[in-house]
Amino acid sequence: MLHRRFKLDWLPDEILGQRTMTTEQPEQATNGEASATHETQTVDLETLFDNLGGPYAGQGRDQLTNAQKDGFLNPIAEVAGVDRERVDIRTLNAEKQTRRSLSESTFARVQSDIEMLDWIFVGRCSGEEESYEKILSYMVNKVSILAGVSIFVGALPTWHVIGLYYDTENVELAKRISDFLEFDFADAIEVRVRDRRNLTKNLSDLDDPLVSDVFLSESSRTELVSELMRKKCIAIQGPPGTGKTVVAKSISLEVARDEDRVLSLQFHQSYSYEDFIRGWRPTGDGNLELNDGTFLKFCERAHNDASNPYVVFIDEVNRANISLVFGEVLSLIEATKRDKKFSVDLAYGETSKSGKPFYVPKNVFLITTMNTADRSLAVVDYALRRRFSFIDLLPAYGETEFHRFVEDNGIPSGHVRKISSRMIALNDFIRNDSRNLGAGYQIGHSYFCGKVPDDVSVEDWYQNIIAHEIAPLLREYWADDEELANDQIDNLSLSLSTT
Repeated sequence: MLHRRFKLDWLPDEILGQRTMTTEQPEQATNGEASATHETQTVDLETLFDNLGGPYAGQGRDQLTNAQKDGFLNPIAEVAGVDRERVDIRTLNAEKQTRRSLSESTFARVQSDIEMLDWIFVGRCSGEEESYEKILSYMVNKVSILAGVSIFVGALPTWHVIGLYYDTENVELAKRISDFLEFDFADAIEVRVRDRRNLTKNLSDLDDPLVSDVFLSESSRTELVSELMRKKCIAIQGPPGTGKTVVAKSISLEVARDEDRVLSLQFHQSYSYEDFIRGWRPTGDGNLELNDGTFLKFCERAHNDASNPYVVFIDEVNRANISLVFGEVLSLIEATKRDKKFSVDLAYGETSKSGKPFYVPKNVFLITTMNTADRSLAVVDYALRRRFSFIDLLPAYGETEFHRFVEDNGIPSGHVRKISSRMIALNDFIRNDSRNLGAGYQIGHSYFCGKVPDDVSVEDWYQNIIAHEIAPLLREYWADDEELANDQIDNLSLSLSTT
């Protein structure tokens, strides 16, 4: 359950029907009873929209003054029953807006600063009327984070609502705003919100297990997405505790833009071609039936929805026999072979739905993770390596962005520097132990990325991580040298207050 920062308080229906702004005055005590008086200012739509600057009159009218913004947004906030700070307005221009990348979009500051649960966004579309569709398409499909209620207003021939979007948890809010703006709610569009999180660039929302215990620098995130777009298949590899799984899930959602377009799989030693591609399966009556596997079914969906991206996330891909699981499809995941002319006949015949040879559609992306410290995992063959781009996630101790991230979680800066110093020393020792370990066995930073519980001191939080998470791993690393393991654990277990 996500923590909601505030609760919407709705105004009475009769007030909404009059399109009024209502200001409640302090209570007055009369004859032992408390009474409240209201000052009511009627706001008509013509006056309301006049605050947007009137009909579009060229480049100089693209931006609004603060007074113009407040003249439109204050009544909206009053009707919605939310703080004025929860309502934002931006001028959207088709030429500028659709050239920007996601990180530079209109929503970038909103994503960074505001929890997008009950946010009311107003997009003031400038330019010619034919540009509105382009702007709306970009804001809905590219940014894909319309939560709360988003209102888009066009300038020609007069200022009017051209689109209203809402997510299912704010349907009542959307209906009330629609009524206030005389917009037919039947034309409003419900948006399936990809995630109801505060999308900060370092993904630090405590309440969401997908983002609570991971640090990923902006440059690393950019590299991951860029490589995925180029190669269509990436493998995120690294030592334990670097956040591989959480990062991969986050990137999967970012690229797919909808969790229903993400196929999440966990490979293991018993995972087979029949599970993944196709095979015979027993039925309830004791017979065998030829069934498509999870990957084939997912690709069929992607074939039928070619305009949207689909992402296959495979955790610990090298826990399974990869050549056996992928079979002849291993050649088809290559970025240069995503076309009908590269179709192949499957081992169990043609696909049941298409009745044709199989190929992997262009809108399917694969994101996998690999643990470099697990000796039980299979060695990845060269055929797979050639088709994937391999990206390392390494410990971030000592990096400025990491220190800032941990400090924002409530850890004093002096303690953060001490933690980094100790872990860097430990990882140096592990890297130099080429006989038993090496660089792939370093200890990742995600152990220290969670927030300190309210009822626990920073010192106890740190000591618990060392004693119950890192120490057992070190004892396993040096199972044949208990004294060495204990020396390293003792170094880590010193109080953070020690000078």
